Amino acid sequence: MIVRGGEGEYTAESSGAQLLKNGVPACFACTLVMIDNHSWQQEGETMSHTGEVQTNCNGGRLTITISHPPNNLLNEPLIQSISQALEQARCQDEIKLIRIRSGVPGVFSRGFDYEERTEGKIGPLIVAFGHLLTIMNEVTGIVLCEVDGACLGGSLELATFCDMVLTSDKSTFGHPEVHHGIFPPVAAALYPHLMGRNRTIELLATGRELSAAEAFEYGLVNRVIPRDMFSHEVEKVCDLIESNSALTLRLTKKAIESALYEKVLVAMRTTENIYLNELLPSHDAREGIQAVLDGRSPRWKNS
Repeated sequence: MIVRGGEGEYTAESSGAQLLKNGVPACFACTLVMIDNHSWQQEGETMSHTGEVQTNCNGGRLTITISHPPNNLLNEPLIQSISQALEQARCQDEIKLIRIRSGVPGVFSRGFDYEERTEGKIGPLIVAFGHLLTIMNEVTGIVLCEVDGACLGGSLELATFCDMVLTSDKSTFGHPEVHHGIFPPVAAALYPHLMGRNRTIELLATGRELSAAEAFEYGLVNRVIPRDMFSHEVEKVCDLIESNSALTLRLTKKAIESALYEKVLVAMRTTENIYLNELLPSHDAREGIQAVLDGRSPRWKNS
């Protein structure tokens, strides 16, 4: 994939997507895990690394915890760290379940860091996020997203690209991007398949937040669970999935995705092209992003 940003062309290779930190190739992620910013250790029953993304692998379950307080804003390094964690699952067919959760109380994530939507940074960000979604599509285990709090913007795209989304009843969901002069390209490609064309337009054109119950009604989440029962119920679902054959889970997911996600991935190329080449060069997109950074209301020119 090639995108063009303020500093020229960016590819998955040029953004470092094919290499892990310190030059460790992606294929080595199944036997190595980063334990700090400079060292790696052999895989064991439990694996973790310090920083904004922690991983724990136990039997057939890999848990990825995002901890970037206060709002778990998504930036290029954080996205690459999630991708690195997922590489472990892509290399190991015996992993049945990948859990993605927040380590910050009251929030899953409030979306992309707008500092990274500026000219010169957006190209590598788009490449990194696209690479992350590609890995999520390719891992053979079931990817389960746990949401307990705000899940907005790009983080909702991340959540809905997972295979299942379980949420507490106190969570909120939405895409405020339209208020900032832009639209979410992954959502524009994926959501019509999840909840239909008209509801997608409503969600993206109004920018309003949905309650957990509304997100369930729209088809964005699988289950809504009372917050005081959330951890217990999530564990029950995870145990149920993990009790099944890794081979059966892998082929079930493969069959379902062959019918849906090829179309989504083609659509994403179209929506990303519109986003990068038609929207971002416009005055209103630049003004909306700058207004967020300046903490003021945007001044639209409708162009």
